[in-house]
Amino acid sequence: MHDIDYDDAEKQRLALSNEQDALLEEQREIVEDLKRDLHLCKIEQHNIRAELEILRNENKNINEIKESLNSIHLEECDDQDAHKKEIGNLQERIVLLETEKDSALQLWHISLNTISALENRLKGFHIDGIGTKFYQDQANAIKESYSEAIQMLEKKLALAKDNFIKHQTLYETSKEKINSLTKEKDEVLEKYRILQTNTQDRDRNNQLTIETLKKDLEYAKTETNKVVQAKLELEKRLNEVKTYAENVMERDKETKNKMVEAIELIESAVREKDLACHRESLISEEKTRLEHRLNIIANEYDVKIQELNKKTRDEIELNTKRYLTEINELKAELKAKTTVADKVQRELEFTEEELNKIRRDSSTKILEYEQKAKRMEFQLQAYNEAMVKNKYDVEIKQLREKIITLESKLSTSNDKLQKLEQQQTSSIQGQVKGTNRENKDIMKQYSDLESQLSKTLADKENLVLQLKSLKHDFDYEIQKRDIERRSLENKIRELEVNLYKATSVGENKLKGDIADEVNPLNVKNKPCFDITVENKCHCCQSVLSDHMNKLQEKFDRKTKELINHVQVHQKLSKKWRDEAKSLTVKFQGKSKELRGKISILQKENNELNQELLNCKQQLAQHAIQDIQRCVSTKVV
Repeated sequence: MHDIDYDDAEKQRLALSNEQDALLEEQREIVEDLKRDLHLCKIEQHNIRAELEILRNENKNINEIKESLNSIHLEECDDQDAHKKEIGNLQERIVLLETEKDSALQLWHISLNTISALENRLKGFHIDGIGTKFYQDQANAIKESYSEAIQMLEKKLALAKDNFIKHQTLYETSKEKINSLTKEKDEVLEKYRILQTNTQDRDRNNQLTIETLKKDLEYAKTETNKVVQAKLELEKRLNEVKTYAENVMERDKETKNKMVEAIELIESAVREKDLACHRESLISEEKTRLEHRLNIIANEYDVKIQELNKKTRDEIELNTKRYLTEINELKAELKAKTTVADKVQRELEFTEEELNKIRRDSSTKILEYEQKAKRMEFQLQAYNEAMVKNKYDVEIKQLREKIITLESKLSTSNDKLQKLEQQQTSSIQGQVKGTNRENKDIMKQYSDLESQLSKTLADKENLVLQLKSLKHDFDYEIQKRDIERRSLENKIRELEVNLYKATSVGENKLKGDIADEVNPLNVKNKPCFDITVENKCHCCQSVLSDHMNKLQEKFDRKTKELINHVQVHQKLSKKWRDEAKSLTVKFQGKSKELRGKISILQKENNELNQELLNCKQQLAQHAIQDIQRCVSTKVV
């Protein structure tokens, strides 16, 4: 890093030395340009003087044109007055002729009225027949005189009409001439006005150009003096600019260090992004593995459940068949045993009846013998007491032996009944134990199925928890990335603000220093000088601006990539959620189906258990009845 900074410092020093040489060359060029501008100003002054002479000649020509126009205007105005007089005379003559025509028409109307009156009078004279010829002669004379006057008037009217038409044509032609002359006069006046305005504008422009050229000459002289002084001052200021450039270089180093830190942060963000991508790939692999595992578990679970269902159905069918066969066998055995028990009971009843008969007979016989004995005792009191006692003892012994034999037979029959009952109870107990064992095995299978179901549900819950944890981790990572991205954006903004402040401060200082050196009234030389200053400033800032543009482009690309990654992650998370929801729905459907099947199997087991309990109750009732019978027989 130190070597790189040293190389950068040397490059910047070389750039500053090159800039100083360039500034000196530019100042020399500025001086040459000023000399050229002075030469051009002299040439322009000579041209302006020539143009002023041309304008003076044009003013003379314009004055001659003015005089000719005034003479033409005066002549035209005089001719127009003569025409007006002639037109007035003609109009007066026309008015007189019209009055004469009106008076002649009145006379003609009067003559017509007199003629009509005379004709009426003639008619009256014709009627009267007195003095008709005299009046006719007077009337004819009057008619001739009036006809001659009318003819004269008609001739005068025709001449007046001809004169009027001639004068009217002359009037129209004179009007047209007057209009054309007025138009020409207006056009000439407009041209004259335009020429006056143009000459005035040219005079003003020429005066302004003369004044501006004078000012430019004065300004150029002052500027040449100022440029000579500015050279000396610029040489002094170059050292200050060097120091300022060194300060700017130090600031550039600081900004470069900050930019290096920002680049490192961005690289760390990119690394974290790569790690996040790697994590996302691992998460996607784990997701695919878990999905594969879920599918395998679901398939295995379906296969196991189907196998267990088949096994349980087969076992239940076999057990039901076996139970039915055993029940039928037990029923047959019960029937046989009931028949045997009935036979035994009949035999017992028969033996009891016989015993009762024997007892009755024996009791009767004993009573009879006692009575006989009493009788005999009473009868044989006289006989030998020893002989009588011996006979009775023998009979009593015989009777006792018969009673013992009968009791032995009863005990043997009771033993047989007990053995039969024990055999029946043992067989029933063995069957019950077998059924209980089978029920226990079935319950174990059901408990295993329930444990498998609970395990699968626990696995499902674990998978859901894992998916939630993955989602939480994913959301946490996205939040973390957003926070890091925002922090990087804030840091980059701060760096940009610092850069902008540093550049603005440098530009303001340079502009302030240079504004004191250059006069703002210099219109032609100011752009070149500003360009040199701006080049000087831009030379200090070009590297930073390029570097910042590159960093901004990289940052924009990386932000776009991060945004794309976030959008991809959001799409993947939505897909994962949808897939997890679909898997949970499928798993819930399958679990509901399995629970329904388990409930059906439990109902079937309960029905079988109820049938077994009924069988047990029937067997217990039969056993109790047998025991009661045996007890009753024993009591009897």
